[in-house]
Amino acid sequence: RLQQDSQIQRLEQGQEATTEPVVMLLHGMFGAAHNWRVCASRLERRWSVRVPEMPVLDMPREETGVPALVDHIRDLLDREGISRVVMGGNSLGGHVALALALKYPKRVAALMLIGSSGLFDRGFNRGVPRRPTREWIRNKMREVFFEESNITEDLVSEVHGTLSDPARIRKVLRMAESAKRDNLREALPRLRCPVLLIWGAEDQITPFSMAYEFKNCLPQAEIAIIDQCGHSPNIERPAEVSGIMEQFLASHFVRARNGANVAAAEPGGRVLVEARGLRRAFDGGNVQALRGADFAIQEGELVAVVGPSGCGKSTLLQLLGALDQPTEGNVLFRGRPLASIRDLPAFRARTIGFIFQSFHLLPTLTAVENVQMPMFEMPWPSQERRRRAEDLLKAVGLEDRKNHLPAKLSGGERQRVAIARSLANEPDLLLADEPTGNLDSKSAAGVLDLLQRIHEQRGMTVIVVTHDPNVAGVADRILRMLDGRIVADTGLRDQAT
Repeated sequence: RLQQDSQIQRLEQGQEATTEPVVMLLHGMFGAAHNWRVCASRLERRWSVRVPEMPVLDMPREETGVPALVDHIRDLLDREGISRVVMGGNSLGGHVALALALKYPKRVAALMLIGSSGLFDRGFNRGVPRRPTREWIRNKMREVFFEESNITEDLVSEVHGTLSDPARIRKVLRMAESAKRDNLREALPRLRCPVLLIWGAEDQITPFSMAYEFKNCLPQAEIAIIDQCGHSPNIERPAEVSGIMEQFLASHFVRARNGANVAAAEPGGRVLVEARGLRRAFDGGNVQALRGADFAIQEGELVAVVGPSGCGKSTLLQLLGALDQPTEGNVLFRGRPLASIRDLPAFRARTIGFIFQSFHLLPTLTAVENVQMPMFEMPWPSQERRRRAEDLLKAVGLEDRKNHLPAKLSGGERQRVAIARSLANEPDLLLADEPTGNLDSKSAAGVLDLLQRIHEQRGMTVIVVTHDPNVAGVADRILRMLDGRIVADTGLRDQAT
């Protein structure tokens, strides 16, 4: 049930005393604690949850701003005796959570940001008339919600009441100005805690391309995009949001039976992709390409899969990349079975990058146009796609070859274009199938060096199927296959001994 406790609302279901880290969820500028009711109720089954009512427009006008809200939340944490917290927030609430994590990094164990401001937003404050009408408010609400059924008369009346008070309008404008001044882009790379980004695909306030801008600043961040959803997924799709949050929390913190929360592996030591009992048969079962594969690959690993031709390496890669489905068993991505994902093409486009032995470049498109092809799954305008593609070609050393067709490029250059294309949507996982197989030794060495730099500089998880001992030699770990089975799983420590 929802209980009132002065300035903080708390969901209680007869659970044990608070343990750390606590989950705290913050609402947006025109929101309220009840916006989190469904999410908090579900999370409360396993976690200690706090949902404060932030005094967004109830502070003295001269104090109204993001810094004052950060201090307010810090004071609440102090009064509650909470030393470590997982901060979640929607819109302005996400901005406050970010600012708190930057100011008090030892107190924030992780962040869960939903349509967060902090970099950019088309705020509710744009073009506010002196006397906002209900119809003006209703039209503004259409920018917030994808489903118009969320725009209730009660909600319109609540916002209308706020904006009918000139003093409150001034505070709205002051808060919006504070959020704009408090742009966090330069400070974000200092954050080291795990970050979850949840965005509505139809968000018009903070367009979901901003989720990828956040990820540019926070390489450790995980992104979940919810289709047919606007700026407030916690209101429009609370069951889906809480499920994503539960998976994120479970992957970073293990809740013991006695109620204590124990930190999971450090970032970079968590499982990204896992195979459980993978089998793949063809020709009605007469051809057994995979005969049972079980392994887990952690975030940030560079893994080589080696073995003779026909042993199942490429089949395994196709299953890991959701290009094929197993006859038996499961592939899990951050603990979620690929079989449970409704829109696998969209998942692949946003999460996985592919590099093929034969390049697979479109012959009638230039290098820069080829790199842009995966970006059409994203909401970026043409100028942004072009800029990103040119930046990627520069990163792989082909800035001066961007307008060349594939036929005018060498094999090594074509593979570099393919690598740039694989990074187009900033994937979490990079899969490479014999990336040096069609190259001469000099070009192969250049591609290998490039893959190493991508792995090291971006902290990207890379899985490479290869016959090339030079590629296998730089891997953190080697999976050896024979006759559809993994017969050895060797890490650098094992090799050293």
